[in-house]
Amino acid sequence: MMRSARTVGGMDVTLRIATSDDDLLEAARVDLGSFGLPFARGRGARAALRRSLGWRRTTTTYLAERDGAAVGTARTYDMELTTPGGAPVPVLGIGDVGVLPGHRGTGVFRSLIEEILAAVHESGRVAAVLHAAESTIYGRFGFGPATRGRRVTLPAHRSNLRADVVVASGHQELLEPQDWMEVLPEVYRRGIGRRGGELSRSTEIWDKVLCSPGGDDGLLAGGVLEEPGESGLLALVHRGPGGEPAAYALYRIAESWQPEGPLHTMSVQEVVASDTASELAVWRALLSMDLVSAVETWLPVDAPLLAALEDRWAPSVSGEHDKLWVRLADPLRALASRHYRAQGDCVLEILGAAGEGQPLTLGLSVAAGGGHASVERSDRPAEITLGVAELAEVWLGGGSMQQLAALGRVVEQFPGAAGRLDALFGWSPLPWVTHDF
Repeated sequence: MMRSARTVGGMDVTLRIATSDDDLLEAARVDLGSFGLPFARGRGARAALRRSLGWRRTTTTYLAERDGAAVGTARTYDMELTTPGGAPVPVLGIGDVGVLPGHRGTGVFRSLIEEILAAVHESGRVAAVLHAAESTIYGRFGFGPATRGRRVTLPAHRSNLRADVVVASGHQELLEPQDWMEVLPEVYRRGIGRRGGELSRSTEIWDKVLCSPGGDDGLLAGGVLEEPGESGLLALVHRGPGGEPAAYALYRIAESWQPEGPLHTMSVQEVVASDTASELAVWRALLSMDLVSAVETWLPVDAPLLAALEDRWAPSVSGEHDKLWVRLADPLRALASRHYRAQGDCVLEILGAAGEGQPLTLGLSVAAGGGHASVERSDRPAEITLGVAELAEVWLGGGSMQQLAALGRVVEQFPGAAGRLDALFGWSPLPWVTHDF
């Protein structure tokens, strides 16, 4: 069991890993309390905890304690992250980070994050990843926003697909809950290879995704895990002409019976597909569902659905957020793992790389036709200087090195270096992450 002592805010803090059910309950209390949410004690909370031990065993829960009392917590997940056109790489997901009121601003939060980042570096993982509750928190730890999404509402009566777009043939089927785990994970594994930024899911995490009522907060507060299908979640699968599953949607419908008729709202949790035509087939089925007046979901900013609509002004956007933040622990391996769009080379000076006391200088070279790059430490003069957070913004094919240079966040040592890197790093489709954790 990891146990380390630090002095933060003039007081001793002990960091340790939760090992018992009581530890996990205490972590739940701290996590919810840090956001001002109630924690349900007693038999209901313990029953929920026991039901959730499967997915919790795939995580590591940290506790920060002062004078024997827990004041902070964080959870980590072992995952693989998809890179543009390349192989997946091992990463550590960070979630459920919280510090109780009265202990904020005293270094407890920093101690937790630094402990986890040290574990990422020591374990040989390429990066740490997280979903940020606020956009101003994690930049100081070297995290950069790597994927972006839009919260979109589509009025069903205006959201027809164009007649000239290619929609996969086949049929849709509403899956019975007992069949979900036989179909959905395989489609997910094939589908997440289409975009950089996607994350793997263990069987236990699938159980959490499909069976938790109201998300993790509701579960920790005492809500008992449902059997598949009992939480109101529905699963629609698109099958190709041969019957093979090629896409699916997970969604819920909130009923609203009004004097003028039914105005139900569909909330789409995720759509995953092995190709664009199958993705559009699922969306066409969802948007034509009886009694539904509006469909709400998160989409990539370059989602095929938005370009396939006959009425491009039909969707309304209520928010646009960074979905996944990345802290690179091994920039050399990160750069070598992905594909690049074109031929070219550049020498990068990277500031703040984990475990590097001095700037890390890497030479990147992509042969004719694009593809993998040769990446190695270099003693040549750097052509561009940037931090690990800025590198994370462009690593998966989103962001713009030229924009970062114009803002002064990236320094071109040789004119034109930022533009050359944009030509190498740019990727279509843009990075995206389906998995929330």
